[in-house]
Amino acid sequence: VQCYDDTAAMEWFKKLDANTAKYTKSGSGASKEVGVGTTIIGIGFLHDVIYQIVDKKYTNIGMCAPEDGTSYEVGATAICKGAKHPNLAKKFIDFATSAECVELGQKNGSYQFLVVDGAHQPQAAIDAGISNVNVMDYDFEDAKTNISHYVEDFNAAVKAEIPTA
Repeated sequence: VQCYDDTAAMEWFKKLDANTAKYTKSGSGASKEVGVGTTIIGIGFLHDVIYQIVDKKYTNIGMCAPEDGTSYEVGATAICKGAKHPNLAKKFIDFATSAECVELGQKNGSYQFLVVDGAHQPQAAIDAGISNVNVMDYDFEDAKTNISHYVEDFNAAVKAEIPTA
């Protein structure tokens, strides 16, 4: 919705819906179905596609990201107020935000795109030519304020049964 105005976004969703066979609740559902051949094209998270390629050994999957930008999710860690061992907590934060730490995910089936300086992207992303994905300037405040409105508009635009559980 943030790439367009609300009305234009809903018109785009209507066009997408005309070419959509199924909506899934799971973010990884689309890449799983493409991998086993039950779906031709899926929209989902790139790290889930990489998992299907690297860990499940599916060779029939390709991936791409929108040139004009894609959204993203934030993984986070924090030191809680009143932590019993604040100095150790700070050491953990330093480690958690290091290239060494974030690259560990790739060795354990977690292929998120990395934003820590000096960290290397998953090789499958590099091989697919998408090691540098353009992310949109996401307005978190707008999303927080308007999420209910956007979901209602989306559901009305696509008139589909979206799984909720």
